[in-house]
Amino acid sequence: MRCDVPTGVLSVRNSSTYAGDADPPADGSDSKDNSPQEDGNSQDSYGSGQTNEGATGTQEDLPLAVPAIAFLYQEGPVLVCAVSSDGRRVVTGGCGDRALVWNLDTGKLAFDCAVHRDETTCAGFNHDSTLLCTCGGTGTVRVWSMRVYQVVCTFTTVTLVGWVKWSRDDNVLLTGTVDGLLWMWQVLDGQCKTMQGSFTECSVGRSLADGRRAAAACEDGSVCIRDLHKVHLFHGMTGPSRMHANLVLCLDVGREIVVTAADEVQVMKASTGKQLLTIRPVEETAAVTHDDYVSALDLDYRQRMLVMGTNIGDLVLWDFNCAVQKQSFQYPSAATRAVWKRPHTELTACKDGFVREWDVRIGNHDSAAVLEVFLNPDCLLGPVPRRTLLCGQCIAGTCAVYRFASPDRYA
Repeated sequence: MRCDVPTGVLSVRNSSTYAGDADPPADGSDSKDNSPQEDGNSQDSYGSGQTNEGATGTQEDLPLAVPAIAFLYQEGPVLVCAVSSDGRRVVTGGCGDRALVWNLDTGKLAFDCAVHRDETTCAGFNHDSTLLCTCGGTGTVRVWSMRVYQVVCTFTTVTLVGWVKWSRDDNVLLTGTVDGLLWMWQVLDGQCKTMQGSFTECSVGRSLADGRRAAAACEDGSVCIRDLHKVHLFHGMTGPSRMHANLVLCLDVGREIVVTAADEVQVMKASTGKQLLTIRPVEETAAVTHDDYVSALDLDYRQRMLVMGTNIGDLVLWDFNCAVQKQSFQYPSAATRAVWKRPHTELTACKDGFVREWDVRIGNHDSAAVLEVFLNPDCLLGPVPRRTLLCGQCIAGTCAVYRFASPDRYA
């Protein structure tokens, strides 16, 4: 089943009015002070986050076209956007030598992580929002305390870091580097372990639900599941028996299920290494080429649902338990990120600059179930936990927070 997205459905295109067009502070200062600042009262060289008020003076009355809060980052484009698990803070980073932590309620700067020598390439909060990791382009990873706003430990890799992920329930940090290594740091005691992959870039990775194992994939299509405590390989699909023929771009996990994606999607069981399902999300037509690949992937283990988007605009919903395709849509451009917001709500960011909200229970889009918000062709997407907010990169140098209405209310 395939349905075209109707044009003009709650489309928001007036991005020229965003806070990124605001004038910079008059003093032009560039303070390097990392000291904690009171949320809601901080003043800094980047300007305060700008909060828009509706007719009654509350954010609840804002039209969908207007961001509730916009954070102005004045040192080039935003490359990093991550939201804390408690929904109180957001970190942004970019081409400047720092990452900035903002209060999500007030839009004010909380503190400035100004220690990296070049751009901030990765950032993320731990499971309980007490720690923040930031990574610079030189391979230096720093961990910050959210209580005292100071660096608590620093790690350095020998090559560039491609990604950083926290363990789900522990203060364990995983990173993948371009030389194929999977690094594991136990943050509080400073222990470090490295695990060698296939000698090609370790492109994606995640820890499993038990916190003892991790799945990682490399540029050559190999996938490995490793024991993080004993540092040995549980299952390795490498060499001639590797999982994919091409670079693995996406990986997601849910309990014992590991899903990886390149030009096709593979579903495997972590405990046995057995391949359960192979999915070709792109329909086999004469127009399909070897350059077509999966660009976004999101797994909901509880519902046994899998959403995948391709670089040619296909968005596909699969029930991987029954191995049945449930829905398929054609978007105007490729999906770059897919995130479950609620049991029936999927958010997708696309290269045409739109974030679309999709009700997966219905077979088509309609004006009551779809929200399209224009952000940036290189959009970063960060749903705010337990709140009807969406945080994403806006125009160059700006990160914006939008309210949205969930399709769940139209049940």
